[in-house]
Amino acid sequence: MQRALIFTLYMMATFIAGSLALTTRPIGDIRTSFLIDKSCGDNRTVILKAHDDARKMVAEILDIQHDELSILLKYTIDWNGLAVIEYFGSPNENQPYREHILRTLVLASEAYPGWGWSDYWNNRYVTITCGDPKNECGTGPAYYINDESLKFPYINYCPTFFSILRSHDAMWADVRNGPAEKKQNVRNLRSQATTALHELLHIKSRYTSNACAGGCKDSKQTLGGGTEEVRTYKAGRAKLLARRNVMNASMTNDNYAYYVIARWMEKRTNLYPQYPIAWDPSKSRRENEDREKDQPGAPTTQDAAWDIEDLDADDSSDTEVTNDKLYRAEDYPDWYRPIFDALISGNITSSVSLPPPTNSPAPLDANPDIVICEATDGSPLFEDCSHAFSFNDFRDLPAYHGKKDEDHWVAYIETCAINVRYHGDWTDACKAIVGDILDHAMSILRKCTNGQLGEAGRCGGHVPFIVSDCPGDVQIIHTDVEG
Repeated sequence: MQRALIFTLYMMATFIAGSLALTTRPIGDIRTSFLIDKSCGDNRTVILKAHDDARKMVAEILDIQHDELSILLKYTIDWNGLAVIEYFGSPNENQPYREHILRTLVLASEAYPGWGWSDYWNNRYVTITCGDPKNECGTGPAYYINDESLKFPYINYCPTFFSILRSHDAMWADVRNGPAEKKQNVRNLRSQATTALHELLHIKSRYTSNACAGGCKDSKQTLGGGTEEVRTYKAGRAKLLARRNVMNASMTNDNYAYYVIARWMEKRTNLYPQYPIAWDPSKSRRENEDREKDQPGAPTTQDAAWDIEDLDADDSSDTEVTNDKLYRAEDYPDWYRPIFDALISGNITSSVSLPPPTNSPAPLDANPDIVICEATDGSPLFEDCSHAFSFNDFRDLPAYHGKKDEDHWVAYIETCAINVRYHGDWTDACKAIVGDILDHAMSILRKCTNGQLGEAGRCGGHVPFIVSDCPGDVQIIHTDVEG
C-alpha cells in the first residue's frame, strides 16, 4: 500500500510538471477482484488457475498494431477472419458491434487473477463460492448469481467443475499429442478455463467493472423449425446464432468463449478448427447433437466434459428468443461463399481455404522474439506484476524523459517493478505516454511467466520500446534490483 501511494504521489507530481496528453484510450482494464470464500477450501488453487488460463487465452488471441498517429499500441482482431465470421457474423453485419466485441475481449484479457488493493479502496468485488447457495448445481459446472439484494455478484463453482472438467493445460496436452483431427474440433478444448471465461462475461453490477457491458447472456434461440427453444451453449449453437442475429451473438457468452478457443487453437496449430459446424435450425436439438458426434475430431463418448451444460438459471432478463432467418449468402465475403453453400447442404469438408489476414500487426506481434523472457526463481511474482497494471488512471500522462543509461520505475508493487532503461536522452521529440510503457510491459507479462499463479509464479523480461524518438527498453524486474 505504501509503495502504491508513493507511485500515486509521483504521478501527480509528473502531471503537474508536464501537460496532459492529447490522446485518450477508450479501453481500460476490468479492475475487479475475485474473492474466493472458505467454501472452496483446497480448490482455491484450481480456481485461480482456471481464471488465469482464461485471461491468458484471451490475451494471446488479441493482435497488437501500432498507430503512428496516436502513438499507441492498440488491440485488434482480424474482422475478416473465419473465426469472426463464424462466431460474430458477416463483416457486413457486425460493423455496428465491433467496438463492443473488441472491448469485451480486451477487458476479459486484463481481469485480475486475484486481489488488488485498488479494489478494496473502490469496493469492486466478485465473490467466488463453492457452496451452491441457490441449490442450482445439479450436473452443471458453475453458475452466476446477479441478485439485486446482494451488494456484489457471485460466481458459484459446482462439484462437476472440479471432478469432470480438467485444466486448460491438460486438455491442450491431449489435443497436441493426440490424432491430428482433434486439432480441427474446439470441443476438445472445453476446460475449466472455458467455464471461468463464460462466467466472467456474465458479470453485471453497479459495484464492479464489467467485461461485457451490460453483462453477456446465454441467449435463447429456436430449433426444429421454431418448435424448440434452447440456450446458446457451446460452439454449434453459438455459430448458428451468429448466422441469424449478430447483435445477440455479440452479447452471448459462448460466442466469445468459443471464438477465443478457435483463435487460440488456430494460432497454435496454423489450422482453423472448423468443427463442430453450425447447428441446423430446421433440426431438433437431439438431431443436431447426433450430427456433431460424426464430425471430425469429435470427443469420444467417454469424455464427459463436453456433455456438461453451463447453468445460469437466474438470468431472467434474457426474455428474447432468436427465431430469425439465416443471413443470405450475399451478406458474406466472396471467399466464404463456398463454405456457406457447404454448410447449407451439409457437405462441408475438412479442407477450407482461408483468406489472408487484413491487419498489419505491430512488431511486438509480428515478431514475438522481440520480447525477451528472463523469468527465473529470483524474478518478481506474477501476481504482483499483474497488480502493477492497476494504475490506469495515469495512462495518458506524458512518460518521464530520462537520460541515456538511466533507469526509471514507472510502476511497482511489492516484488515487481516496471522499469524503463534509457538508451538515449528522451527529448521533446519523444511523445510517449505512460500507457505506451504499460502496453510494452504487458507483452512481457503475457509471454514470460515461469510456473503458475501463487508463490511459484514468476515473471521477468524486457522488450525494445518501439515508440519513435524514445530509445530504450521496457523491463519487468524485481524490486530488489536497483532501478
